[in-house]
Amino acid sequence: MNARRALLASWLALLAATAGCGKKGPPLAPLRPVPAAVETFTARRLGDTVRLTLTVPSKNTDGTAPADLARLEVYGLTLAPDAPELGLDDFLKAATLVDTIEVKPPARPPAEGAPAPPPDPRPAQGAEVSVEEALAPAVREPFTPKTDTRAALGRPIAVRTLAALTPDDGPARTYVAVGYSHHGQRSPSSPRLVVSLRPAPAPPAGLSLTYGETTFTLTWTPAPADPWKPIWTVLGYARGVNVYEVKGEGTTVPAPLNPALATGDSVDVPLTAFGVERCFAVRAVATEHGQTVEGALSPPVCATPRDTFPPAAPTGLAAVAGPDGVSLIWDANHEPDLAGYLVLRGEATGGPLRALTPSPIRETTYRDTSVRPGVRYVYAVVAVDNANPPNMSAQSAHVEETVR
Repeated sequence: MNARRALLASWLALLAATAGCGKKGPPLAPLRPVPAAVETFTARRLGDTVRLTLTVPSKNTDGTAPADLARLEVYGLTLAPDAPELGLDDFLKAATLVDTIEVKPPARPPAEGAPAPPPDPRPAQGAEVSVEEALAPAVREPFTPKTDTRAALGRPIAVRTLAALTPDDGPARTYVAVGYSHHGQRSPSSPRLVVSLRPAPAPPAGLSLTYGETTFTLTWTPAPADPWKPIWTVLGYARGVNVYEVKGEGTTVPAPLNPALATGDSVDVPLTAFGVERCFAVRAVATEHGQTVEGALSPPVCATPRDTFPPAAPTGLAAVAGPDGVSLIWDANHEPDLAGYLVLRGEATGGPLRALTPSPIRETTYRDTSVRPGVRYVYAVVAVDNANPPNMSAQSAHVEETVR
């Protein structure tokens, strides 16, 4: 009897243990994607303004797309050269919020028959966005972090590079961009951009603008000769000028027109159309220790180019007399604004050559049938363009012919 009871108790304990294996625990929190870090992030110092440009992420940290991204926040913090490195949390607590960029959600096809949604001005994922910060006096003041003396005793001493050991190496402004999901989860940090706060160089003096048939030329007063320039170049110093086009209301095209820094005293800009006013301005540029600072924009100079440039004189004119006239042929001109040619004729006895064609002809041949036998004629051709008023080339070489 005791053996039966022991066996029954063992069997019941086994059933209880088996049932416990299938018991459910508390529910786990759903996995939520985190937006990927801003990878493309650049900064340009333009006088007392910093222009920051970034590309909105389109993926999450796990590689899935589209990104769960509600907004981007850009922060700036001015630090002294010897300031300790701050972690992201400490950096964001101390930094100034430069701008918040609300991001447009991924597009979804509208329901059948539904009206199209109104335009959304927010940038989409993958778009390039620019924000600006004015370098006001308060922004230039370096942040002084509180330090724990006891913790600092065991911290290794930071070794600064030789390039940073300069008398004018002052505070610099550091920028960071982070994204936030719709659930408030923060992305990893973008690269940290360091912008020098050194005084910006003054714009060059004596800016003037001229133009030719195909180019504008901006000229300014050259900087004084520097005999140490080769040495500064080796050490990473650079001085020059960037040229910008100025549009209406004084705004400039963001990118300079010159692909490389102009280190001389002039820059040529292609002339694409006559009769259209264009305005230009320049910024002086200084690069030291890898930090580039562009100065304030100079006052603009403007010009409305007029087409006063005639075509080239036609070449290869030849004449052949026949029984009832003189046939002319010449080489074609290749100016893009060519309107055509005027054929001129005079008599070999002297006097001016007069146009046989009242308006320009496009052909490079002409037959003169208004000739008198036995008279020796002189011919020339001129090219005419489409300008208003039109420009006329010099006369081609003269040819003479007599109808017998």
